[in-house]
Formats: sequence, C-alpha cells, structure tokens
Amino acid sequence: MLPAVMAAIAIATAACSSGGTTRSSSAGATSGASAGSDNDTDAATSDNRDERITPLSAFFTEGRSGEPTQAERDAAAEDFRRQEQLIADCMHAQGFEYLQRDYDQAVDAKVKNIEAFDLPPDQYAERWGYGISTIDPQQYTAEAPDDPNSAIVEALSPEARSAYDKAMYGVDLSREGAIVSGGQGGTAVARPMGSSLDAPAPDGCQTRALREIYGEDFDGRKPKESSSEFDGLNEEMGALWDRVVNDPRVAQAKQGWADCMADAGHPEATDPDNAVQLVIERFSALYGVDAGQFKEVRAGMKSPPRQPDAAALAEVQSYERGLAVADRRCKAAYDDVVFNVQSEVESRFIDEHRAELERYRDSMGLQGGGRMRGRFFVGGKG
Repeated sequence: MLPAVMAAIAIATAACSSGGTTRSSSAGATSGASAGSDNDTDAATSDNRDERITPLSAFFTEGRSGEPTQAERDAAAEDFRRQEQLIADCMHAQGFEYLQRDYDQAVDAKVKNIEAFDLPPDQYAERWGYGISTIDPQQYTAEAPDDPNSAIVEALSPEARSAYDKAMYGVDLSREGAIVSGGQGGTAVARPMGSSLDAPAPDGCQTRALREIYGEDFDGRKPKESSSEFDGLNEEMGALWDRVVNDPRVAQAKQGWADCMADAGHPEATDPDNAVQLVIERFSALYGVDAGQFKEVRAGMKSPPRQPDAAALAEVQSYERGLAVADRRCKAAYDDVVFNVQSEVESRFIDEHRAELERYRDSMGLQGGGRMRGRFFVGGKG
C-alpha cells in the first residue's frame, strides 16, 4: 500500500539532493556530446570520472561496487520473511487478517518512465539539469507490486479500515493521512501528516517488527554509534577534507571553475560544490517556500503557499539546464584536481593509520557500505 508513495518521494529527494545521484550532482553536457567518435570518447571519459572512488572509500568497501552480494540478498530476504511473520502474528493478535508477502514480489516495484534517467552524465544534464525543477515526481511514480492484503483492506468498512491502519502503522491513513520515509529493508515508515521526519515512528505492528529485526535504527534516524575508541580517528578523518580544500592546487582549480562558469554566462556561480543551490533557491522561490523545504514540496509532502505559472517554471528549468551543462563542462578539470589531491591525502592517512582503520572498519561492519564523516563516506558523495 505504501511502496508507490515511497517511490515518488525517493525520486524527488534523490534527484533534488546535491549528492542524490551521481549524474545530477555534477550533471551536465557539452553540446553534441553524443555525436561522432571523438565525442563518444569524451563521453566515456566523462562517465569514468563519476565512477572513480578515492583510496579511503575503496578501503572501507574493499574495492567493491555498491551492488549487494548474493549472501547479502539472501540475508535481506530472510529479514523480510521474519518481518512478515512478526507483522502477521501481531495483526492476528489484534483480530485482523494479514497475508505474508513474498519477498521477490514485494521488492519488484516498477517505476514508470525510469529509462528516461538512464543517460550518460553529460546527456542527463542536457535533458534534466540537476533534476530539481525539471522532474515531476508524479510522472515517475512506482507501480506498486501485488499485495495480497490489498483486497482484505478494501473490503473493510471505514471504521474497520481505520482500526486496521492504526494497528498496522500506528496511523489512521484513511482519515489522518501520513507522510512516509524509507526504513530498513526498504519498508516505508508512516508518521502522522504534519509531523517531522525526525519524530519517532508511531507504534504499530510494522514498527514493532522492524524494531525487533533492526533495532532502534530501524527507520534510519539514528546513526550507528561507534566505540569511543575511535573518536580520535573519526575526528582526524573529518579533518581530511579540510586538507583537500585548503590545498593550493584545489584553490586554483576552484577559481578556474568559477572563471569558466563566468565565461559561460554564469558569474553568480562561484563555488563548484554549491552550484546546485542556485537552482534550489530559484525553484523554491516559485512556490514561496524556503530553500530548505523544497524537497518536501516537490514530493507532495508539504503544500506550498502558491503554485508557479508555466512561464516562470519554464524559465527556471531553462536556467537549470544551462547551469548544469556549463557546470559539467567546467568541472572536469576541477574534479581531476580534487580527486588527485584527495587521493594523495587519503593514501598518506591510510599508510599512517592502517591498523587502526582496519579495526574501525571491522567494528562498524563497513565493508560494502557505511557512513563516514565529511566527504569521506562510503556509498555517497565523495
């Protein structure tokens, strides 16, 4: 019942975040990037720069890609089976029928028109910019997989439906409405409409099942705590990015990017790590909301004071595409410099702290994914 809503929000928030997708975080295209063999080579080089990982990220993932192993897939399927059993037992205890879902069917949500995003980074920017004002989440909602409980819920009276929702989610979806966020195992977690995504999830059978399997971090609100043994190491890793950005080579490359953007007609763009914010501010202004609220507005989770007229929206979309294309082209040299300097800094740090880093990695279970401070975190930007 909730996966379709979750997919719409996921598309909106991923496309809109500066690090949400590799394509859009530095998206852009040079004119004619797909025409001719020389340009094909340029495009391939452009793609490769988005796939590079620095030594510290490689260290924590042991050089693995973000794809799960078969063992991880099997573990996820087992967790899902346990989750469904716990939910079924809980709902039955409250007098409701609940049919356990099949894992393969439950995760097989198909997003409409998703192939529109399957573009090389340069072409992505040319079509979508950063994916902020140009992507309407309503056009890319997921087709929810078959849920054997849908027919059961639909057959309930309004009063019974309310009781069912309260038992299942802790929220009366049919009367109160809800906002949803992603929890562990890809399960949507519902909260009362108007509440903060940081608020504790309401008590329901789904919440109880997730908490039993994944602990208090079942809804992703609480970062996994590390032992105080590694506090000093964490602080040092958090400071590594300062070494990178303060390196004279990076400062020079940053100015080169700004000069390139000015030549492309965007003198307002002065920070290569914050160009996307220029679009967010313009897009948010169309709706009369603060820039910090645009994700919720775009995802339909918050009603804005006003709706933009078509001409104003088209103007922002045109600006976004032009900025992203220029950003992508101008950032090539900057990205190379940052990657090289960051690699030097991280390699030196690993050589100096290898034993401690290995203990930290093992204690946190970071192989294949995890979190780090600053720009040095696995599975995200950096």
